[in-house]
Amino acid sequence: MGGQPGERTMEYLLIDLENVSPQDVLNADKDLSILIFFGEKQDSIKSTLVQSTQPRGEKVEWIRITGCGKNALDFHIAFYLGRISKIEPNSHFTILSKDKGFDPLVQHMNAQAIHCNRMEAMAGEKGEAGALAVFVREIEEHFKKEKVDMRPKNRAKLKAYLSHRFKIAGGMVDAALENLIQEKKIAVSGNRIQYHLSVG
Repeated sequence: MGGQPGERTMEYLLIDLENVSPQDVLNADKDLSILIFFGEKQDSIKSTLVQSTQPRGEKVEWIRITGCGKNALDFHIAFYLGRISKIEPNSHFTILSKDKGFDPLVQHMNAQAIHCNRMEAMAGEKGEAGALAVFVREIEEHFKKEKVDMRPKNRAKLKAYLSHRFKIAGGMVDAALENLIQEKKIAVSGNRIQYHLSVG
């Protein structure tokens, strides 16, 4: 995978299969390129996940890591993030992992103007309520790390931004925004958004 500088923005999902167990990737954007990292001795992979990747063809790459150290897979993901972002600096990256150890790397990449975020579950997993709770938490964590002047200023732009950044359909974004309003994490005045989320 990879292209040349100046090409259109690409979207990448890097899955830490030692840390998360997605059922499938059916809800992921069809244009998303997916890299699935699994352990050197990890021989059991869910058939539903494998089957859901087949229609994507070359858009999916399975990467068996080398070595069995505690952070071996994390280093592989970091390597691919660096390699691809060097070739495609305008690409957007999402790491699917519950490992918060990726967060300093995500923060550093964003500071270098390389779009990256981490999420803990695919949309639709853990039931609708569970998926919504995960998504709301990811939004909060994202904006706590985002510079205040980079936050979308109105609801329409915020919805489009979240849908694009997290690769999640508009209905789920609307539900997440309502949740954040109810919890007074954001406030809406007309179409303008006010954030009540700290930075850092």
